[in-house]
Amino acid sequence: VDNIMQDISTPYRINDLQLTINGRIGVCNGANISHQKELVRRARVAVPNREDKFYTQFYSDTLEAALLRKNNIKQALAVAVKQNEFELVYQPKVNLTDFSISGAEALIRWQSPSLGWISPAEFISIAENTGEMGKLGKWILQQTLTQVKQWQDEQVIDADFSLAINLSVIQLNQIDFASNFIQLMHTLGVKAKHIEVEITESMLIQNIDHVITQLTQLKEAGITIAVDDFGTGYSSLSYISKLPLDVLKIDRSFVNDIHDNQAAYSLVDAIISLANIFHLTIVAEGVETIEQAQTLQDMGCHQGQGYYFAKPMSASDCLKVMQKTLPIVG
Repeated sequence: VDNIMQDISTPYRINDLQLTINGRIGVCNGANISHQKELVRRARVAVPNREDKFYTQFYSDTLEAALLRKNNIKQALAVAVKQNEFELVYQPKVNLTDFSISGAEALIRWQSPSLGWISPAEFISIAENTGEMGKLGKWILQQTLTQVKQWQDEQVIDADFSLAINLSVIQLNQIDFASNFIQLMHTLGVKAKHIEVEITESMLIQNIDHVITQLTQLKEAGITIAVDDFGTGYSSLSYISKLPLDVLKIDRSFVNDIHDNQAAYSLVDAIISLANIFHLTIVAEGVETIEQAQTLQDMGCHQGQGYYFAKPMSASDCLKVMQKTLPIVG
């Protein structure tokens, strides 16, 4: 296999054009397999995905089980939206100055009747690859904006409250996404100041100019723009300066290690300093202890989010939390 890969990847020339090809190879031991088609099928199962960082892989029962689960999720996704199998939960965000509620983040959950609990980290990527993310994204926007409208009408959120909505790369790649988002917001009567959209750093790798155009339209409509999981992806200073950002969210992995790893502490401190230069709000994710909250507060972090403050919860439970800490707007 190594020899084959070396031959495939060796550059060669056709006239004045130099070509370099990368291959991906799946391998299966055929000692206990009597049918040629089954041997080839298993080898095909072992072929690494394009996003994998390795180029060769051997077949295993684990790979087979993962492929079967992926296919089952694909089939279940096709009907999940129609069957109303998804639900949204809300995790409060807290001001680190006085520990009052500053907003919340909407998070999707899926309890499949046939497959049980499925993590968003698992089904979102599949939805993006199968084309189901378009329908799922529309459902999320409709549900989240409707929820904000209800809270507005009930006068249970103050002027500074914002609900964060995660966007997928599929949504941002739609030419008319921003205009449709704004139109839906206006149709429902939702105030833009109560809406925040979150993107991840990985969305900035391709088609950055289109992303900037979409986000600029949302920003001009009064919507807050945030970059999620900052520090784990591909952002550069040029991205930060070009994007119409309002918020940087520090990834939970750095917050988790802030007391045990000097590098993590220094990185969080650097991100906070960077955000201050660009006059951005800093939100720390994954805050699980009072020590972490106090350290982030001392470092000048503006907001925190995590299990120490509150776990993701239903809209009604989130409202109860908000009513304990926020004044009723009369």
